Order: sequence, then structure tokens, then C-alpha cells
Amino acid sequence: MNSTITLTNEQFQILSKYNELRFENENALLNYAIKLVQKEIQKHFELKHSADLYKELYNTDYDLQDLTQSALNDFV
Repeated sequence: MNSTITLTNEQFQILSKYNELRFENENALLNYAIKLVQKEIQKHFELKHSADLYKELYNTDYDLQDLTQSALNDFV
């Protein structure tokens, strides 16, 4: 699949240095960058899911809420 993308000047400068960055060609650099973005997106969704689970647990556990409030009162 061929596609056309628009790059900013800064992005173009980085892409044009593919050889200095030890990539075979521009496509190899782009593929690497896309894989990094995919990993970061996956981490984001996993963290969001984890936070939602903790939120659900906290909202249903009144002992945990009391413990948290007690710790906050002692901290302040």
C-alpha cells in the first residue's frame, strides 16, 4: 500500500537523517517510529483500564475510603 503523508520541516529533517540514525532507509525509520507509538498507545490504554479498576474498587470499598481519608488527615 502506498500513501502520501505531509511532514513538518522538523519531521522531514529527522527522516532525512535515517542513515545517521542507523536505519536502512526512510521506511525502516518510519516503521520503527510507528511501532514505538503503538507501544505507547497500548500502555496508555492498559494504564487507563488499570485506573478504572482501581476507581471501581475504591468506590465500593468503604474501609479503603476511610483508611485513605485517615491517611490524608494525618498528612495535612
